[in-house]
Amino acid sequence: MRAAHRYLAMQSELVDAHLAATTLTESGPKAAIVAAAQTPAAFAERFPASAKLLHVISRDELLGDELPDAVAAELARTDRVLVELMVGLARALWGRGDARAVDVITICLVDLPTAILLRRNRIADPLAREHLRAAVCAVLDVGPRPKG
Repeated sequence: MRAAHRYLAMQSELVDAHLAATTLTESGPKAAIVAAAQTPAAFAERFPASAKLLHVISRDELLGDELPDAVAAELARTDRVLVELMVGLARALWGRGDARAVDVITICLVDLPTAILLRRNRIADPLAREHLRAAVCAVLDVGPRPKG
């Protein structure tokens, strides 16, 4: 749980830094989403042991099927923090936090980093990080389906 909290704190710091510096060319919501997507690589550089725990061992393997109530509640709180971050990013970029918009942010923060950095063990590869940046930008350019 400490590793997950540390990861989410780092991701939030990266997002906040980009959202706060909206006057710079490389800042704003889109840059914040790119930074959030690249958190696995930054986290692995700063906290290699924690990153290994989070990225190599699946949640199910680590925790098993039957969790104590306190652990299950803490996991739910941790999941809510991530969802709140994704909703906030969708609102910052598109002015909406509905399921379709959050789904696009999920692709950027979960699916693409997993596919590009983690599954292929390219977390330390600078070119993989550039591929991730390009993929995230492309997905954001397409954006979510219209409401309704």
